[in-house]
Amino acid sequence: MRSGISIIRMDMKEIITLTLLWVCVPGVYAAMFVFALLIIARTVSGEQRTSAKAGIWAGIIALVAYMIAKVDIFREPLFTQTILPPMDYAAAGIGFAAGFLIIGIVRFLVPTRLVGAVVLLLVAASTIGLYSYVFIESMRPALLYITLGFGFGAFAHIIVIPASLRGLWT
Repeated sequence: MRSGISIIRMDMKEIITLTLLWVCVPGVYAAMFVFALLIIARTVSGEQRTSAKAGIWAGIIALVAYMIAKVDIFREPLFTQTILPPMDYAAAGIGFAAGFLIIGIVRFLVPTRLVGAVVLLLVAASTIGLYSYVFIESMRPALLYITLGFGFGAFAHIIVIPASLRGLWT
């Protein structure tokens, strides 16, 4: 058994696994955060903009509170895991449902003063999810499938109801 991981000696399965675990999943969390920033950038009225900005700060405060609460189970990540956890259909289904629903929620709440709640949800979910995925090893297997399910669910909503995001920014 090798103690470290060398990119030169890795087989294709290990490269794919590392890419899935440490690029794709964190990428979904990053996309959620960027989506929240885009919502803030596209709000027009002063009241909506204030609500959206408050939402981002509330999401960051939620992250800090979560980090404080979970400091005892914080572990430095090992980026050498080359085995995917077994498929968790329940977690993927929960993620799919959440991703599908969040697009509908965004569509209805962004044009209102509740845009801050949408931003809060996206910022808190993306930052807390990423923190938990990277630094709380026991949560990583479930979060892997929840996150991938979430991304698939969000895009499935757009595939089924393409008008979901059209006109969102007007």
